[in-house]
Amino acid sequence: IRNLVLYYNYFIIFVFVNTEVFSQTDVVRNYNKLNQIKMGLFDRKKEEKLTGEPALFLMAASLLQNGEHQKSLEVFNKLISEYVSNRVNFNDTEIAEQDAMIYYNRSLAKYYLNDMQGAIDDLKISVSISELNQAYYQLFVIYHNQDKPQEGIDYLVKSYKLGNKEAENILRQNTNYFNQ
Repeated sequence: IRNLVLYYNYFIIFVFVNTEVFSQTDVVRNYNKLNQIKMGLFDRKKEEKLTGEPALFLMAASLLQNGEHQKSLEVFNKLISEYVSNRVNFNDTEIAEQDAMIYYNRSLAKYYLNDMQGAIDDLKISVSISELNQAYYQLFVIYHNQDKPQEGIDYLVKSYKLGNKEAENILRQNTNYFNQ
């Protein structure tokens, strides 16, 4: 499981390019690392074939990145049913963050498949497991795109408070939040 954090971190940087959380250099560096790992689902440091949860995550992440959203959703569903839903204890912060990221990434697949309610549900599960600023930000984006910005504003503020720079920019440019 500890190695799984490494793989998640590579994918997190790759997926969140649109939120401008990371520099372009970080994205390229970590994208290259992800590609090295996912080619054959192989851990090059240990020269072992990846199986189980890490392999499923990398497969789902790769499919999502390549625009194969339906297939990605199916693999994320399998990952959740076989691994995540069987966990009963989220006291381990590392595991909680991993599980939150799985739900977050599945929400992206649903979002791209225009299943907005499914994406919202997964994002809410994600933030209930671990407070991810990008999950709060994505909740705001969905509500904003549905012309319901008032329903999303609290998520935008929460994302900002957790360090999301894009959320801060939106708050500065479009609200009086900082003048209160």
